[in-house]
Amino acid sequence: QAWNELQLEMDVVMKEDNQVEVTHKITNIGSWNVNFAPWALTVMKVGGLQVIPQPSKDTALLHNRVVSLWAYTDMSDSRVTWGKDFILLRPTSKISQPFKIGINNEHGYAAYFNNGNLFIKRYNHVEGGCYPDGGVSYETYTNNLMVELETLGEYKEVAPEETVVHVETWQLILNVPEPKNDDEIREAIKKYIEK
Repeated sequence: QAWNELQLEMDVVMKEDNQVEVTHKITNIGSWNVNFAPWALTVMKVGGLQVIPQPSKDTALLHNRVVSLWAYTDMSDSRVTWGKDFILLRPTSKISQPFKIGINNEHGYAAYFNNGNLFIKRYNHVEGGCYPDGGVSYETYTNNLMVELETLGEYKEVAPEETVVHVETWQLILNVPEPKNDDEIREAIKKYIEK
């Protein structure tokens, strides 16, 4: 990106167990320090169920989560369920209104069930890290055409010739039925994500 004076690179490495390691690299090729955060979008087909874990750290009487909402986001949108342990999003072709939220996803993953398969996107959430958009490391956006699973790296000042690295792991697991309730979601997470 000549105008931004940033060099973007992406390394894609096939791993075992249907996993792909995606390394995003951004190098400041300009002459001055710049501030930015990596922002990695994975675009998926609508019609599935996205599962975003809620932060679960016990902070007693202090808050333990940050949720960012965009101006066009309707919190009563029928596509979203604000659950105790999970935020569930059902993107559909029948609703064109955009919807976007962000959260400090301390668990470092999101899951998307669609067409009898499970896609898992993992990344490193840095506890206490400085993140953009109010302090969120994970965002999701949907309209009637697609849904985005978005991870963010820390927002920081980057010196000339310095490279920022943001690593994701993608995994596709075939023949996984969509869970019907929170208990089935927990079982799937225990079996496929927290194994």
